[in-house]
Order: sequence, then structure tokens, then C-alpha cells
Amino acid sequence: MILQVNSTPSLTVNVPIMIVPNLRHDPSLLIDIKDFIPVVVPSTDRNNILIRSSFSLANLERDAGERLRALVDFIQSSQMATTYGQYIGCSHAVAEQIAYLAYWKDYPLEFCIGRFGKSIVVMAHFPRQPEFDCILAVFQDRHELHSGVQQWFECFCRLVQDHARIWQIHLIVDKPTYRKLEEPRFPGPDILVEVVDQE
Repeated sequence: MILQVNSTPSLTVNVPIMIVPNLRHDPSLLIDIKDFIPVVVPSTDRNNILIRSSFSLANLERDAGERLRALVDFIQSSQMATTYGQYIGCSHAVAEQIAYLAYWKDYPLEFCIGRFGKSIVVMAHFPRQPEFDCILAVFQDRHELHSGVQQWFECFCRLVQDHARIWQIHLIVDKPTYRKLEEPRFPGPDILVEVVDQE
């Protein structure tokens, strides 16, 4: 069951990273995780690796914070490298790794979904470590909500539930987007969603 709490701050106040308004995503590419290695793949052929990182997230000899820094650097550099100035979206597996690494460092984590200009942006936000903030997906904001936004909401709800007994992840959604979302239908503990007003 989704429990809603209303809040007055806007996402633009809570989120310090620069987001270009009205920026769209590149639907042909995807940042994913293969055998614990961050990769860039075509969205239609996730087995065809175009770019592979030089590190493994499974390397337990490296501190979890170092692995999180490397993962965020890979996401940000891959997104800046696109030739059309569009964001490359991430798979849900990337969000799972971000949550896992943040848990091991006990870094407060917020998953956010909100409107910026004519786009809906899905991101991971670290209130105390803003250098780890990263955009996971960008969708065009139209009258009908893109199905990808619903899928990200369900992914975040599942991650919040999975960690509920050991750690808290905040889930923040702006009010206009939240009104269009459907409640996920899976059993488990209640999920608290902070619904924020846009200014």
C-alpha cells in the first residue's frame, strides 16, 4: 500500500544538480550493468556492448563509496558523450546498484520523479553527498504519462520495500506526476511517498 505525505518544498529546491529544461533522452542507447560491469548498450539489443567500463562493481577490495563514485562518473560521462545532446537513460539494474552501494556506505538516498520544463526527470539524489547525484531517465511530459515513468515508480517502490527492514530510501514525486501514477500491485510493507508541490 502507498502512503502519501504532502510536502511543500519543490524538487528544484531539493535537487542541486543542473538539469537542462526540456532535454530529451536518446531512446537508442541504455546504460546497464552486465556481470557487475557498467556498460552502454543499444536499447534494442542489450547483449551488444558498445562501451564497457574499466571497473567491476563486484570488486570488494574497493570501498563501496569508491565503487559508487566510479558508477556515477560512468553514468555522467556516458550521458555527456552522446552526440545529439540527449540523456542516455539507465536500466533499473543501475538504480539497484546505486541503492546497494549507498546502503553499504549508509548514505541517505532519495529517488525522485519530477517535472523540469517539459520533461519528467527520474534521478537518484544524495542529500549529504550531492556529488553522487545522477539522472536515471528523462521523459517527455505530455498529457498521457509515458509508461516508462510508471515503470520507474514501480522499480523505486520495489527498492524501497526491499530495503525497508534494514534501511530507509526516500521516494519523492511531484504532485502533478503522482496524480497520473497507478499504485503498484505487489505485497509487502507500506511505502511512504513524499509528494511535493511545484512552485
